[in-house]
Amino acid sequence: MSTRCESCAAISTHYQTAPCSLLTDEQVTRFLGEGAHSKPTLDNPVGDGCSWSKRDGSGARIGLELPTITDDGLAAIYRQRGKAYKFFEEMPDVEGYPAVTYGPRDEREQGYCAVAVGTSDKRTVQIFSRLSEWNRGKKDPCQAAHDTAVEVVKNVKGGQ
Repeated sequence: MSTRCESCAAISTHYQTAPCSLLTDEQVTRFLGEGAHSKPTLDNPVGDGCSWSKRDGSGARIGLELPTITDDGLAAIYRQRGKAYKFFEEMPDVEGYPAVTYGPRDEREQGYCAVAVGTSDKRTVQIFSRLSEWNRGKKDPCQAAHDTAVEVVKNVKGGQ
């Protein structure tokens, strides 16, 4: 798998200042169910982001970051493969953009997974998925994060 994205159109920087607009209310409801709320994180030193969760105690959550801490895109994550990221797997492309799942350890059994999509040679979109208590062990959190990433990239491509 390539960390480079020669054929990928760059994703607009507009979303850096409005990360919660990367998913529609309808999409959030489809992933988390009715009653989910969003919370932007615009002062994160890694980069701006947004999280969506429910207040029902289920633990279900979607997180999204647009890292600006490095200009190395997906290559920065590949460099940490086997080091900081003991858990690392390549995933199917997301709408033509390369994707990986990664983390300091494999937390799929706990219902958590992170997916990074290389949106340019310099940038990634990172999606974090935490499954509800009742979905842990029944659904793959990495597939859930990948499915979310597909919708995010479709929204961005449609909004350019």
